[in-house]
Amino acid sequence: MRNAPLHGSTGEAGHPVVGRAKVSWARGFFRLWAVLAGVWLLICSGFLVSSLLNPYVPERLIVRNSETRQFEFVPSYGALYRALEASVAKGTFIAHALENGRLYARATVTPEQLSEMLAGAAPFMEGAAERTKSEARITGLLNWFWAAVFWPMAILAVGAAFGWAFVGFKRSEGDR
Repeated sequence: MRNAPLHGSTGEAGHPVVGRAKVSWARGFFRLWAVLAGVWLLICSGFLVSSLLNPYVPERLIVRNSETRQFEFVPSYGALYRALEASVAKGTFIAHALENGRLYARATVTPEQLSEMLAGAAPFMEGAAERTKSEARITGLLNWFWAAVFWPMAILAVGAAFGWAFVGFKRSEGDR
């Protein structure tokens, strides 16, 4: 495979010449790397587009502090979350579904208080969802950089280092 026949070239008198041509391994492997890196970039870009257009927004759980009357997030699967879920099971609290989460309220709230709480919670949740989407998009871009750009460049650098190392095994003109 090192010397492949060369077909289709013509000599001085216009006669076809069949000979052996040297294979440029470095150029061939570089072109192979360029094609594979391009395919890799396309694959990673496909995943990036889906994560940028529709980022994952986890369900948020909120309560309204009775003293400050401000909404606060409840850490998912924390002690407060477990206590609220147990209170919902007992009937002392109720959980109301929102677009991106749930609002916990005491079961003793009046319908007017509940509608006021829901009206206040909706913009709070929308703002939180937009912040979460923005953070997810930035994280997606950073992940894309590491996956799509860093790894092909690292492979190129390692290949160049191996090439440099193997060139060191060749005899120089002075060694012969």
